[in-house]
Amino acid sequence: MTPDRLAEIVSGARFDDDAVLDLFLDRVKSGQPTSLIRLSDGEGKLLGHVGGGDTKILGNQLRIWFGDRDFAEADIHTLRTGLLDAIETASFLGLPKTGRIFATDADGHPTTDAVSCQAIWRVLQDRGIVHRHAVFGSAMIHRHAQISRWFAALLGLGRPVVFVTRTRIAVNRLVGNFGIRDYSVHLIPGETWSREDPVSDHFPTRFHEVRAALARIAPGSIGLVGAGVLGKIYCSDIAAAGGAAFDCGALFDAWASDIPKQRRANMPDPSKLTVAWLRGDAPPPLTPGSPASPRPHPRRSAP
Repeated sequence: MTPDRLAEIVSGARFDDDAVLDLFLDRVKSGQPTSLIRLSDGEGKLLGHVGGGDTKILGNQLRIWFGDRDFAEADIHTLRTGLLDAIETASFLGLPKTGRIFATDADGHPTTDAVSCQAIWRVLQDRGIVHRHAVFGSAMIHRHAQISRWFAALLGLGRPVVFVTRTRIAVNRLVGNFGIRDYSVHLIPGETWSREDPVSDHFPTRFHEVRAALARIAPGSIGLVGAGVLGKIYCSDIAAAGGAAFDCGALFDAWASDIPKQRRANMPDPSKLTVAWLRGDAPPPLTPGSPASPRPHPRRSAP
């Protein structure tokens, strides 16, 4: 696929985070199985990998996800196939937009991030997935859902909640602040940035355990998932069991007030990424000319 053709495909896609969030909520209310997954440069490195090809770039990404361990080509194939299956069955996709896809360095060459993001769109186009979606979310739709307090509306529906995350602190805060009584927690090892152990047992050991557990969730459950590339597969599993899964990613780090320094550049304005902000109890950040003690934002009621 030529760069011009790729640009044509991306520019013809409709991006609207609010529309996707509204559609997701409508599906939850009507009891339809649903999954929303986000794809970024890490997933692009995996999707762009061709069996037997250069594994250096992908290898660096695998170390971020799983630590200092070797991956056989068969393991990479399992990961890539699982990710592709999750993409194929996803109700909604959050994808990188034009600015990232065609970013260049000082010499005019595509950045490593841009190449990875291009790989996502090439695979989606080759598999006929682009034309199946009338609207896409951005890769940062989870952040938009947080800042707009959309998650408060979702949790306000009173459905059972399934958490897949590295941090129980975030779960405890959400459960306590939103009065969630029916919930389950599936803890997984964090990425290398958030893990003391040099090697993660997330794949394959914990991966298979979590998938088996998700197959038994109550239909209609809401799944909040923050589990890296494997989280995309978990979202698919939750939808297959009759639930509605949202790929929250690093929001769990923010909800736990534990954002790794490597992620902070992509998560600006942390005051809006807390559970207190989500509830509507956090005061808005000060801006030039604003009063010294701004009044708290009123709590948003769930529909």
